[in-house]
Amino acid sequence: NASKRIYREISSRLRLLTADELTLLCAGSRHDQLYLLWLAVCKRYRFIRLFAEQVLREKFLRLDMVITYADYDRFFYQMADVYPEVDGVAQRTQMKQRQVIFKMMREADLITDKGLILPAILSPALIERIHHDNPEYFAIYPVAEADVQIYNTQHESR
Repeated sequence: NASKRIYREISSRLRLLTADELTLLCAGSRHDQLYLLWLAVCKRYRFIRLFAEQVLREKFLRLDMVITYADYDRFFYQMADVYPEVDGVAQRTQMKQRQVIFKMMREADLITDKGLILPAILSPALIERIHHDNPEYFAIYPVAEADVQIYNTQHESR
């Protein structure tokens, strides 16, 4: 049943958020909600997290502000060299995964329809929750390293 499958998928992602993150998901701004759902996806799927860290964020940091299917394909083939389970994915499945990941990035307001990378504007409430959960999760967003370091320094001095 499709409804049960969708429920299982959503609940498997949401269960990975902390209680504070779930509270913000319910009460936060639209952007907080979108960024938290992206966090949940990245926590659930290591492949997507690695793509976000190694491609989306790295392109942003290099000021290469457009992400393309070719970037995904390059990443996919690099992962296939390292992870045998990725190498076994059928091309049709790979294309569908690519399409879904790009749709999720658009829905999370991380990229435009044309693939332009949008800087993530993380609210203080979201920054605090991510920092408390695991500061490494900042790497899934297109944010500058200096911004992350400034927050980490401020947070640790409290």
